[in-house]
Amino acid sequence: MKKALLIKLESPFYSSIAIERAFKEHFEVHSIDWQAIRFNNGVNGLQVIWETILKECDTFNPDLIFIQLQVSYILSTEQFKELGQRSFVINYTEDVREDIQWIEDAAPHIGLTIFTNQDDVDKLKAKGIYNVAYMPVSYNDVWYRPVPKTDKYYGDIVFIGNNTTGTNLNFPYAQERQDMIKFMKEKFGDRFRSFGMGQEYSMLPPAEVIQAYNNCKVVITQNQFKRNKYCSDRGMNSMGCGTITVHQEFEGFKSVFTNNDPYLFSWYDFNNLWDMCNYIISNELQINKELISEPAKENHSWHNRIEHLIKQVNILQNFTYHESNFDESKIQLWIPKGSCDIEEEIINN
Repeated sequence: MKKALLIKLESPFYSSIAIERAFKEHFEVHSIDWQAIRFNNGVNGLQVIWETILKECDTFNPDLIFIQLQVSYILSTEQFKELGQRSFVINYTEDVREDIQWIEDAAPHIGLTIFTNQDDVDKLKAKGIYNVAYMPVSYNDVWYRPVPKTDKYYGDIVFIGNNTTGTNLNFPYAQERQDMIKFMKEKFGDRFRSFGMGQEYSMLPPAEVIQAYNNCKVVITQNQFKRNKYCSDRGMNSMGCGTITVHQEFEGFKSVFTNNDPYLFSWYDFNNLWDMCNYIISNELQINKELISEPAKENHSWHNRIEHLIKQVNILQNFTYHESNFDESKIQLWIPKGSCDIEEEIINN
């Protein structure tokens, strides 16, 4: 069995357990929790991270290295280059970042760079860097799944997301989020509740997020970045819990979500969101949580993503990325089953 080294992201609100489990279906896996190493080693944290990675490369000798950092200061371009000489390296960034220069600098020296929005892929390809691909966000299907309801009331309609207005975080649609929350509160009163830092209710730990999704009738989403084919993973998390989810529409929406999901709802302005939520809670739709969660498990789990990723790696290992005959049309990382515009994507690719 081939070997994979995961330089994984862990935090109190995010776990790579589903990524690790999916890789273990195909690889012998070792993992490095870089954030734990950094925080446990103080000023020497970055050096210890690098030493730990090199030790794993020397002793484990991985065939593939999967890296999720999402910040620029953990590994330098030279360090990425050295890892790229040792193994096939994938640099994965789940969140949108305005400054992707460090990702661009590393990309020519490694096997594959993955973004969860098409705009950044196109940006690098326009500069002649072709070993880049789009892959939608996924969800942690180990955590986010149907569970029995409890008596705790989280609201009929739930939104989870932080208030970043007035902070040093540069999210271009932060104010839209707060305007949406104000609108929904005026329309639904206490039947609508928002959870997050700076919101009416404080951010919930993951175990309570899962319970809130399972207890409520509707979850709504809003994206603080508007990028082609990008959405937050929170909508997939709630789908995985078997909860009716009203997703904010975005460019490329129909290429991410399938057209055979009878519980797929979306909104394009506040009044439309009001109509969708009002329809769902007024009609008391018959809910089969296992049925609602199926499209998420089928199309958006890490099991699904890693299967497609392995096929991509096998293709890319046969090419030299900057040769004039490099066939960039080979980089078609992911098409969902039953995509609303799947025929158009196949024709165009």
